Amino acid sequence: MPVVQDKFGLPPDLVSSKVLRRGYFPRGGGEVHVHTNPCRTPMTPIVLMERGDVCEVYIRSHHAGKLPRHVAEEMVKGAVPILNDFLPDIPQKVDIVSETSAVGSGSGILIVAKTSTGCILGGSALGSPKKRARNVGIEAANELTKTLRDGGCVDEWLQDQLILFMAFADGISEVMTGSLTLHTQTAIWVAEQLCGARFTVTKLSSSSQNDRKDSKKCDEGNGTPYGMKGRITGKHLIRCEGMSFINRY
Repeated sequence: MPVVQDKFGLPPDLVSSKVLRRGYFPRGGGEVHVHTNPCRTPMTPIVLMERGDVCEVYIRSHHAGKLPRHVAEEMVKGAVPILNDFLPDIPQKVDIVSETSAVGSGSGILIVAKTSTGCILGGSALGSPKKRARNVGIEAANELTKTLRDGGCVDEWLQDQLILFMAFADGISEVMTGSLTLHTQTAIWVAEQLCGARFTVTKLSSSSQNDRKDSKKCDEGNGTPYGMKGRITGKHLIRCEGMSFINRY
């Protein structure tokens, strides 16, 4: 994870991984090799409080199995107009990836925005026989623009992943997020119970009226999109007094 390695001061050779092949639902069969070394130095606390300006956008659109290349191209065509409208004049790098060694057929798109302060925020979507390829690209672009409107330094998929590392760091970590997900709230509770770290969460601003309506609709309706239920909208500061696992163990 680039953010963990860069922001917590971990050695570059601590973790390495190689994707041998991807496996798509329902067959599966993907294979990833991961190599780790012991961490022998304290992790420095992370401070992500300034989002900065978006300076680069990277798009990775992939297809595998029986799906032709134009499926990946159509996903890009769906995403680009939204990105151009929301982030005019920001350079985009596009990779169309044909996964020839994958098991099964599938497609998807990942869009990553990098900022002037080193923040990395993403939006993604997976293809499906029930979705038009262009709509998959639109879904991913909308997820990214919503994250950027939230104003946080991390997206909703990264924020909960940082909690355990904040608990293990040697010092005080501070991360500014957008909407606080239920996954993050759960991760904080677990880290406090198991690690002895102390967290405080401060709401910095409220969300817009439309965001509040959307959140209420997701909580009350059936078929709630993954990750939406239980979230607290608005901008938040997560602060943690880490317990430094090197010193303790």
